[in-house]
Amino acid sequence: MTNSKLVVAAIAALSLTTYGAGRAYAQSDDEGTGDEGTGDGDATATGDASVTPPENTMTPAEGGMAGACDINGYPQAVIDRPGVLCKSMLEVSADLGIAHLSISVGGVTASSTGEGLDIGVRYGLAPKLDAAIDYGFSLHKFEIKGDLGVAVQYELQQADKMRLAARVDTGFDLNGVDATDGSSKVDFDGVGLGVNFQYKITPKVAVFSPGDQLTLGGSDFPKPVSINLPVGIGLQANEKIWAWLDTSIGTINVSPSGNNQLISDATLLDLGAMFSPSNKLDVGAALQFPDVQHAGDVWAIDLHAAIRM
Repeated sequence: MTNSKLVVAAIAALSLTTYGAGRAYAQSDDEGTGDEGTGDGDATATGDASVTPPENTMTPAEGGMAGACDINGYPQAVIDRPGVLCKSMLEVSADLGIAHLSISVGGVTASSTGEGLDIGVRYGLAPKLDAAIDYGFSLHKFEIKGDLGVAVQYELQQADKMRLAARVDTGFDLNGVDATDGSSKVDFDGVGLGVNFQYKITPKVAVFSPGDQLTLGGSDFPKPVSINLPVGIGLQANEKIWAWLDTSIGTINVSPSGNNQLISDATLLDLGAMFSPSNKLDVGAALQFPDVQHAGDVWAIDLHAAIRM
């Protein structure tokens, strides 16, 4: 494998998918925006007339968005945003990754740095249901064949304290390499299953898990089967600034068993911040390490932007 391909692999390893197939911006990208809802519920036949609220909404008592789920009522603060895009809302995002990789063999160290670009689109298909597609490829050395990812989420709960969405994602590496002759081929990335979860400890602090708690193999699908424990904590410093830190407690290999990796073996760390000048735009940056114990050998910087409409 060439150094450039190792760098691309490092960028992929440093991406914590969640948003748009699980990336470092899971907390920014799993955002809800949507249609106004009809609000045309029928009055009941009882003495007190009541109106059925439009679907995919949050009441003032729940926090976050009040009334219909549309771009006008969409929260500027990331911590208050729903976990699933509202119906008919569109979000377009771009992530520029800069990855560094150093490998030492027999006292000789080889280093390489490369850049990659990931472009993603997420759309609210229906109330409580969204889908995303993203495509990432190497800029240096340039290679348009890259990694295609697809994700779907279904909202299970949306309240001020806790949001919960079922998530499934998969992908294909269009620049895979055949082990026998070194030729290019398409590799199946496997399937990720889990829940996109956030719980507010306080109105400004939340714990979260972006999904992919269960992963099912690639070329030998459904093996390997692994249980993953991603977890993070976020701080909403003010309405415009969101900061986070996330890691993985470990990975337990179910089939084949063994070769488990706990946080004490390799400490993955992702820390970053995002600035939202309005509820329609986010810009941010993250510093990512697949193993803090070897932070100088493998690291990446991710620059992120997203726009909603």
